[in-house]
Amino acid sequence: MRSRKQATCLLLVAASTLCAAQVQDVLWRFNGDDGKAATSALIMDGAHNLYGTTRGSVDKPRCHAEHEETYCGTIYQLSPPAQDGSPWQETIIHRFAGVPDGAFPSGELATDQAGNIYGVTSFGGSPEGFGIVYQLSPPIAPGDPWTETVLHTFTGTDGNEPAGVSLDDAGNLFGTTSQGGCGNVGTVFELSPPSPPGSQWTFQSLYGFHCDNQHAKDGYIPGAPPIRGPGGNLYGTTAYGGDFTDGTVYKLMPPLPGHSAWRYKTIHSFDYQITGANPWSLLTAFQGHLYGTASEGGQTSTGLCQDLGGCGTVFRLSPPNAQDDDWTFETIYAFSGTDGASPLAGVSFDKQARLYGTTDIGGDPTCVSAFSDGCGVVFLLTPPMNPGSSWTNTTLHAFTGLTDGAFPVFEVLVGRAGAIYGTAWAGGDHHCSISARNNGCGVVFKIIP
Repeated sequence: MRSRKQATCLLLVAASTLCAAQVQDVLWRFNGDDGKAATSALIMDGAHNLYGTTRGSVDKPRCHAEHEETYCGTIYQLSPPAQDGSPWQETIIHRFAGVPDGAFPSGELATDQAGNIYGVTSFGGSPEGFGIVYQLSPPIAPGDPWTETVLHTFTGTDGNEPAGVSLDDAGNLFGTTSQGGCGNVGTVFELSPPSPPGSQWTFQSLYGFHCDNQHAKDGYIPGAPPIRGPGGNLYGTTAYGGDFTDGTVYKLMPPLPGHSAWRYKTIHSFDYQITGANPWSLLTAFQGHLYGTASEGGQTSTGLCQDLGGCGTVFRLSPPNAQDDDWTFETIYAFSGTDGASPLAGVSFDKQARLYGTTDIGGDPTCVSAFSDGCGVVFLLTPPMNPGSSWTNTTLHAFTGLTDGAFPVFEVLVGRAGAIYGTAWAGGDHHCSISARNNGCGVVFKIIP
C-alpha cells in the first residue's frame, strides 16, 4: 500500500536557468475543518473547476463520524475566480462517514462527460472496513447537494484497500486493491456501467496477484489503477515482486473467445541497481509508449538515497515490433536528491510533448519538516532534439515545507494555457497539523512554466 506513501532554486545544485522564470501560487491551504492531508491528483471539469480529496485524520486506521477529531475525509471543489488575482473558492461537496459510504478517500479520480466523479476510499464501507468504489453526481439545480452512490463495497476476498480508478471510453472503471484477493497482496478489478440504465453496476475481479504461490513472479501490491491501452489491454505496475522482487509493469489481456479468464503477462521486472525499484505510479500512455516512475533505485548513490540504491527514476516502455518480441525499457532520467527523490506519482504531458511530474522528497535541503532531506519537487523533463540524447531536467518548484506545502505524492494536471496544477500532502496552514511530525494539512498549487 502507499505509505505517505512509506529554499528555492538558488539552493538546488541541479537547478536550470529556467527555474527563476517559474511562477508558483498556492490556490488553497487546508485548515482541518475542510479536511487533512491532500490525497489525490486533481481533475478538472469544463468550467475549469478543480476536484480532489483529503484523507482526514491519517493517524487513525478507522474513523467515527461522531468524533470531531477523526474526520473520514472529504471531496472538495475549487472554483476559479471571475477576475485574475482574486482568491479561488472552496466548496466541500462530500464528507465521508465511514459506514456505509467509506473512509479515507485516496488515489486517482476519474470523471465522465456528465460530470460524475469516480473514486475509492481506502477503508470503511462496512464494519470490516475494506473500502469502497463510489460515484459522486453533480446537483441537478445549482445549490443542491451532490449525490453519492456506492458502486461496490469490498469484502476482502475480492480486494482490500483500493488504490484509485481509471475510466475507459466505454465508461468502464478499472482499479486495483493493494491487499486482499486470493493471495492477499492485491487484485485488479472492473466495474461496468448499468445496462439497462438504472440497474446496478457489474463488478468483476480480473486478476488476483500471487494466487499460484509461484514466488510472486507476477508481482504484488499494486499502488495505482491500470490504464486501458491498445488492443483493449490493461497496463499497470506493482510495487514488489517480479524476477528481482523490485516490482513490475504488467499487461492484462482480455479473455480469448470462449474463455472467461483475463491473461496476465509481466512486460518488465525492475532491478533496483539498473532500472529502478518499487513503482507505485499510474502509467501514462503517450505517442505509443508507456511512461511511469520508480520510487527507488536507478543508480548507486550516497547521502539521501544511499539506502535506496538510488533516488528513483522516470522510465519509458516501447512496444515490441513483433508479437513475440519483448518491450523495450529505457530509463529517461535518474534523480540524485538535490533535483528530487522518491517519485511516487505518474507523469503528465503538455502539447509540446514535455513531461511533468513530482517527487515525494528531495529538493531543497533546508525544508522545514520532520525530515532533513527535502520536501519534494515539481519537475519538467524536456525531450531531446536528437534521438539517443538525454532528456533535460528542470526543477519548477522545490517545496520548503512552509506555506507552499510539502510532499507532493500525486501526478500534476496540465490545465488551460499550460498551467500546472497539483496537490501536496502536508505543509500550508501550520495552524493545522496532520500529526506531531508534520505541520500543515496540505495545499493545492498552480505553477506557470
